[in-house]
Amino acid sequence: MNGRTGTKVSVRHLPHHDDTIEVFDATTGRHLGSAFLAAAASREQIRSVQAARTAAARRLKADLKAAEKLRRQRFEASTTAAPPRPLTSPTSAQAEEELGAAAQTDRRALARPGLVPHGPAPDTWARPKPPRTPTPDEDQG
Repeated sequence: MNGRTGTKVSVRHLPHHDDTIEVFDATTGRHLGSAFLAAAASREQIRSVQAARTAAARRLKADLKAAEKLRRQRFEASTTAAPPRPLTSPTSAQAEEELGAAAQTDRRALARPGLVPHGPAPDTWARPKPPRTPTPDEDQG
């Protein structure tokens, strides 16, 4: 693509190929060539990233399994009809510690505080028409 500065082009991407785009002349539609990702990761980097993702998935699965085990409530065995009694009950210190840890993982704390909210839509954008209210004549009929 060297030497084509200022040429208007249209770009088409292939959905399953993140590293390649096809470039066409905007006026004639002639295929100019394929453009490839300039800063592509090496095979070793890709393998390292995949290994890190696999390890993270393994950790998350273990955390989920541990959380499910903690969530399950177990009861004492009984040979006669009686109200169920929990097998274990946490101390108040343990309960406060667990609630404090849960409060730190609140969704609002994980939100992106630097996110800039959307401004109003420009006047040039098409907007939906407001719903039409029936006139009193139409309402009676």
